[in-house]
Order: sequence, then C-alpha cells, then structure tokens
Amino acid sequence: MMTRASSNTGTPQSANSAAASTTAQPVVTIVTTIPSASEDEARKRRKAIKNAVYAHVRAMRALGHKTVNTTAIARSLLLNEREVRDALESLESKGVKTPE
Repeated sequence: MMTRASSNTGTPQSANSAAASTTAQPVVTIVTTIPSASEDEARKRRKAIKNAVYAHVRAMRALGHKTVNTTAIARSLLLNEREVRDALESLESKGVKTPE
C-alpha cells in the first residue's frame, strides 16, 4: 500500500483514502481543426489545376494523341477526376478545344 503525506496535517494517509477525499475533475478534450482554405486560396488552386490540365492537353496534342479521357489526365497529374472535369469545362467555356 502506498502512503503519502496529507497537505493539511502532515500525517501519512493511504492513497485510496486520499483519492476518495478529492473531488472528481472534469475531463476536457481539446479538438484541433484545420481551418478551411480561404476563397482566395481555393481560387488559386483551381487556377493552378486548370493550367496543369491545359498543359497536359497541349502535351498530348503535341504527341499526336487525338483523344484523352479525364481518368488518364487525373492519374497523370495525381488529381481527382472531378477537379479535372471542372478544369476541362472551364477551358471549354473559354474556347479551348479539349480532346475527348
């Protein structure tokens, strides 16, 4: 059995009785969250993705490829297919002919 001195009297008391005499402290859980990217950062990311997709399409054209699908572009650039589709739609709306 473990003993320790009480802060009030200086006399030893058992660890079990000391623990029983103290009140239970509430447990606080601290949760950290990563702040979402600001709209400016998201816009920069979309622009960078669009530029990368455009460069990839141009490279494929230079190599003589007539068609390229979004899956191939996404795999090559390590992006989501949705991001690639959005970039291709954006490029098409600006008049860039994308092979598909």
